[in-house]
Amino acid sequence: APPTQEAPADEPRDMEEAVLEPETEPKSEEKEAAVPPPPGTDPGHPAPEGEGEEPKKS
Repeated sequence: APPTQEAPADEPRDMEEAVLEPETEPKSEEKEAAVPPPPGTDPGHPAPEGEGEEPKKS
């Protein structure tokens, strides 16, 4: 019985962690891509778009 309880407890935790991990990975990549645009004036156009997306993803 003990092993059965551990399985379900690990399942929800793994599911939550798996969802948070994948979400954080794409966020980091998008953040890095949004960082380079600010320094450039031309890329500044996409910068506003990335900022609007950041709050939406948050």
